[in-house]
Amino acid sequence: MARPAGWLVLLALVFGGWTPLLAQTPDTTRYRILLEDGRTMTGTLLEAGTEGEWRIRDLHGEIHRFPLQAIREILPVKAKTNLSRWGHRGRFYGCLGAGLGFNADRSLRFGDASLGWRFMRSLSLGAGTGVYHFPGRYDEFVKPLFLEWRGEWSQRPWVPYSVLRAGVGFVSVTRHLWEPEVFDREDDPGFMLQVMGGIRAGTLGRSAVLAEAGFLLQQIAYVETRAPQWNQPPDQISRVRKTYPMWTLRLVVAF
Repeated sequence: MARPAGWLVLLALVFGGWTPLLAQTPDTTRYRILLEDGRTMTGTLLEAGTEGEWRIRDLHGEIHRFPLQAIREILPVKAKTNLSRWGHRGRFYGCLGAGLGFNADRSLRFGDASLGWRFMRSLSLGAGTGVYHFPGRYDEFVKPLFLEWRGEWSQRPWVPYSVLRAGVGFVSVTRHLWEPEVFDREDDPGFMLQVMGGIRAGTLGRSAVLAEAGFLLQQIAYVETRAPQWNQPPDQISRVRKTYPMWTLRLVVAF
């Protein structure tokens, strides 16, 4: 008798889980709601009527309630104007970016990628890597491994957001052919910190196009020694530890 009872309990749980879904309105058309205070919201109408208030589920899954007098106009949204899935909660996100950096002394070219999970609008956590090229007398290439936090701060189509990255960079050096190999250097991993603010600038198919500006701190540490000459042992010159502060601009495709 225990087995039939178990099946009855399972059926009851399944029916109980599906009941709220069956009770929802089948209309999944998205609407653009223009409010009297100037705000705009895109979402699905859960309840519409001539009295009381309207309930709207936005693109992030949150439900909002508005009285009739607060709504100026409701317009249907065609599928091709759908915003990127990058804004949805409870899903994986990925970003591919390329950018430039600069300060008074040096320049920077970089490309990177990150992947993570979006818990809610203000909390997305992920990790990433890339290649950061600091040209100069010696071309320094930094390959960072970093953790990333992202947070959105608006429900508008042009979504402002912020990014914080922290990690460690592994440095390699390329000498120019015309530079004499007088010095050798042994590089150590250096700390990396990057802060950026951005805005959703448009869409590319089902992906979002993002534009970011921010600030990067990359630590470079190495031991520099004089190359051996005339069969003499090398002499240690110095242990160098420096930090490159960089203003950065970055263009991103997020999916």
